[in-house]
Amino acid sequence: IDFVIGQYASSNGNTYKLFTISPDGKIEELLIEGQSEIFSSGGNRYSKRFEKIDMTSFKNQYYDNSKGKTVETYYSWSDNENQFIIKGDNLPQKTLLTSEVENIISDNYVNDMKCTNEDIEKIIEYAEAYGIKKPYIPTIGVATDYIIEIRKDTEGLTVVYPHFAIIESTNNMLPVLPADNSIQKKNVKLAIGDGEWWIDAEGTTRELYLHLDNIYIRIFSAKSLGEKEYIKIAESLVHVKR
Repeated sequence: IDFVIGQYASSNGNTYKLFTISPDGKIEELLIEGQSEIFSSGGNRYSKRFEKIDMTSFKNQYYDNSKGKTVETYYSWSDNENQFIIKGDNLPQKTLLTSEVENIISDNYVNDMKCTNEDIEKIIEYAEAYGIKKPYIPTIGVATDYIIEIRKDTEGLTVVYPHFAIIESTNNMLPVLPADNSIQKKNVKLAIGDGEWWIDAEGTTRELYLHLDNIYIRIFSAKSLGEKEYIKIAESLVHVKR
């Protein structure tokens, strides 16, 4: 085997083709008869699929006959090439997502909501910057919702959708009530837990604050959403990771 060329296959891995250079200088694909997902080299057996670990790294396994065990190799994409990082028996594992989140990773809308693997990976990565180990996302949208932007804000991890936005933080985000009583507070009991409404004097603009598993969550919108829409979003919140 002289070199390989890989390509993105799915959220779980990348496939690659194997090539050899013949004595006369021709490049030929190395075909392994009867082995579509595994190839053999030097007495060892290698997977033809790299397991994707996160946005920039992947892992492969091979069986080392000399040691009589499977060895894992861990790589990271850096400076436009794959860098060998480490090999061993207990390397980083792929993040296991909750079944609800797996269900909305789709090109089609599920319960008026959809997202991509890249969205989820970015949410997990950004959440770690705020000390959030298991961030939440909603699985139900308003009309058709998808993730427009994921960003790091002063308050916390912010995920923006067409009809609303969510901020998550390990710090309490409740603002100070204005002295002119222009904001009303009202407690609300939801299936997911207790929350608190913050409503303006006209009753047209509202925000919903939640405290779940030591994570403070703020749901708000620049649009005029009713209580039912807010509650639907809030009660659909699930952990991203298992």
